[in-house]
Amino acid sequence: MEVEEFQASGLDLELVRLNAHTIEELFPAIADADGLLVQWAKITRPVISQLTRCKVISRYGIGVDMVDLEAAKRTRHPGV
Repeated sequence: MEVEEFQASGLDLELVRLNAHTIEELFPAIADADGLLVQWAKITRPVISQLTRCKVISRYGIGVDMVDLEAAKRTRHPGV
């Protein structure tokens, strides 16, 4: 369903689907991502600090307990 929604948006994007639960499984696939749609993997301060282009982190599910909100608020990458 997500793929169809993204395609219908008209945005020029590449959707990479990962079934990752650890940071080791995430990288290098997300290092230069513009955005993350997170379901299971914890997006911690160390993960956020390694993202070079990320502009948005969205939790696919209920709540935002999988995302370090303080780190996300404080991190600014060049060009963002």
